Formats: sequence, C-alpha cells, structure tokens
Amino acid sequence: MFASRVLRTRKWTRGSVLPPSVENLPPPPGPPPQPPRAFQLPMRPPPQYAMPTRNATSQPVKIPPNMILERTLNQVTLLGRVGGNPIKKGSIEHPMVEFSIATHSSYRTEEGEQTQKTDWHRICVFKPSLRDLVFSYLKKGQRVYITGKIVYSSTKQDNVTQNRVSIFADQIVFFQGSPDEEYNN
Repeated sequence: MFASRVLRTRKWTRGSVLPPSVENLPPPPGPPPQPPRAFQLPMRPPPQYAMPTRNATSQPVKIPPNMILERTLNQVTLLGRVGGNPIKKGSIEHPMVEFSIATHSSYRTEEGEQTQKTDWHRICVFKPSLRDLVFSYLKKGQRVYITGKIVYSSTKQDNVTQNRVSIFADQIVFFQGSPDEEYNN
C-alpha cells in the first residue's frame, strides 16, 4: 500500500532506485502470481511425432487424425535480371509462363581478386492475371523482384531421373527495362 502511494506521488524514471522503505518491503504472502492464460504457449508434440505432409517423391502423406502438425514456411525472395523473354507452357487446364532470372554473389579468390558467381533460377507463373502481365510486359534483361515458393520435382525418361528446382511466383515487381535502356537514355 505504502509503495503504491509513493510511486503515485513521485515521478520515477527508468533505472531510478526506490526509496529504502519501499525496497525492503517483504514479498506478499502466498504463491507468486501466474501469468494470464493468453501468454502461455500451447503444448507442441515432441519432434519425433512431427510428420511431413509429403514424402520424398512429393506425394501427399496420410496424416493420422490424432496428430498435431506444426506450421512451416516455404518462401523465396529473389532480385535479379530476366535471362530471356517469357515462354507460354503447360496445358489448357494448367497454363503457365516460364522464364529464368540471374542472381549474382561476389567473393574474393585466394589471390585477392573480386569474382562474381551467377546463379540461374527457373520461374513459373500460374496465377492468371500475373501470368498474362508477365507474358505481355516482361522482357530479357529487365530487373525484377520475385516472391514465391520453391518446388522440387523429378521426371523419369529412358530410365534417367531428372530433378528440377522451380520457383512458383506469387508476386513480381517490375523495375526499369534492360541495362542498355537504363544507361543509354
């Protein structure tokens, strides 16, 4: 009671020490107060019970009804230049537009030279409005910012398995045109 009255009558700043009469007060009787229920974290299953929703061949896995699944995140962000004009692919039921973009990473060699490594990424666009926009306006050399998810697939042809990595784009931001257009104006 006395401590609350003292705190109300004086302005206290961060780091200030309470008067000795308030510091030496005994703790209140009984167990310490529990945090409100809203701040308690839900119970999670042990890691050995966490199950994937797809197996290694990317086929759906049946999950027992008594299992609790944890949330996961598959998100990719890329900023780079388009490697070639977009191409229409897919079927009538599942049309898509495909193109590639290049990203770079720089590093120094043992000799101290600055070197640049280029990585190429295959981008697939399935969203109808975004697909049409990309096919109509995206050109080779243009700089783009892409968010989406990474997808692994494999195909077997003539007893040879080909693994493929694609980025399924959810959002694409167009920047200026190709470097020639940017620097020659």
